[in-house]
Order: sequence, then C-alpha cells, then structure tokens
Amino acid sequence: MPKAFTKPQKEMIEAQLIQATMVRLNRLDEEKLTVDQLVRDVGISKGAFYLFFDSKEALIFRTIVSIHDRVEGEMLSLIHENHTQDQKAQFIDIMNTLYASVQEAPWLLKLEGTMYQDLVKKVDHNALDAHLERDQEMTRRLMDNFGIKDCDEAILSAHMRAIFMLLLHKKEIGEAYFDIVVSQQISWLADALFGRKSDD
Repeated sequence: MPKAFTKPQKEMIEAQLIQATMVRLNRLDEEKLTVDQLVRDVGISKGAFYLFFDSKEALIFRTIVSIHDRVEGEMLSLIHENHTQDQKAQFIDIMNTLYASVQEAPWLLKLEGTMYQDLVKKVDHNALDAHLERDQEMTRRLMDNFGIKDCDEAILSAHMRAIFMLLLHKKEIGEAYFDIVVSQQISWLADALFGRKSDD
C-alpha cells in the first residue's frame, strides 16, 4: 500500500508530476506517455501515483489546466501593469504573451485532433466543463477590458486559436519568416478590433 503524504508533500509531488508531464509530452505524444515513465521521473511508486490521479489522462488534463492558469495570470498581470498603455498596443502585448506560453508547450496543439477527443472521453466531464467555462471567461475578460463589443466572443476565440495553430505549420510557412508572420497576424487582428491608425 502506498504511504500517506503530508499536504506539503502532496502539493510538491503534484507539481512535479505536472512538470514531468510537460517535459515528456514536448518530446513524445499522449499515446506514448506512460505512468511508469512519470513515476520514475518523480521518484514515487505506481501505487502512489493513483493517490493523486485516476489515470494518465486525468494528469494530462490537470497539466492543461495548470498552463491555462499560468497564462491567465500572465494576462491579468499585463492588464494591470499596462493599464495606461494604448489599448491596441496592450492587446498585442497580451497576444504575444499567450503565444509565447503556447510555444513552451507545443504538444497542446496536438490535442486539437483525435488525441483531444480520446482525452475528453476519459476525463471527468464536470472538470472538462469547468475548464471550458474558464477558457471562455478569459476571452470575456479580454473583451471587457478592451471594451470589445462588435465581435462575437466565439469568433474572437476562433481567431486567437487560428493564430496559435500556426505552430503546427512552422516548417511549411518557413522557419526564417515564421516569427514575422505570427507578429503580422496578431497585428492584423488588432487592426480589425481597434482600427488602423494612420501612423501604424
């Protein structure tokens, strides 16, 4: 039987499992990731793993939520730090921050396909619904902060996802031009939302 852990130990081990999952998934994919690999990385028994998560998929989902929370924190920090900045420039800064965060975990983009559907089937639906609501809330906060009223929330989210999905096609786009293309896409979205100034 796996030993009991104190609250600080539980928090530390959960954080280590999340970090190990991110590292592994950046090199592999969800199908190749195993619980055996993760418990070796963290130094706990397989039995102990199931004190924290019901399955590998539950851990992957918790890792996604962890990244979402970090990105949202970065977004809110930028909003508060740059509240006197021009709204369009602030929006571009926030989009660049979100994009940089996704680049640190490119495996997230793979979850858009069959892998995501497989993951969803194995994750508690209450947890999934809560995550989707938090994702929508992040978009709503962006819209409220910038007074965006003439764009549907779902459409803005789709535009943002489309920019992030460019990561899947870095080689096809051309690595030498990739950062420029992404920067221009973000700027064009900002133009559509806030208008284009004569000196832009």
